[in-house]
Amino acid sequence: MIFPDKEKYNLEYSDEFVDIVEKLLSKNPATRLGSMNDVHEVLEHPWFKSLNIEDLEAQKIEPPLKPDVKNNQVDFKYFNMKQQSVADSFMPPEKVQRI
Repeated sequence: MIFPDKEKYNLEYSDEFVDIVEKLLSKNPATRLGSMNDVHEVLEHPWFKSLNIEDLEAQKIEPPLKPDVKNNQVDFKYFNMKQQSVADSFMPPEKVQRI
């Protein structure tokens, strides 16, 4: 579901964080961060300036968040899972009817 209003942040975040989030969530796919040069465009953003891309690609960086997966159960505690109906989703009406 795409909301028409600009996002309002309840907490104070860095300018780089707000900028990357807004660019990644751009409603226009043509201007969305990553639409021109895929992940390379995203990783060039100032938010990632302290990240060693070569170490990232070589999987030498320990992830800051590791979901706890046990018995094939996915840990969703880090996600805000709001329930929405299929009708409220982003799917075109013809696909919703098939569901």
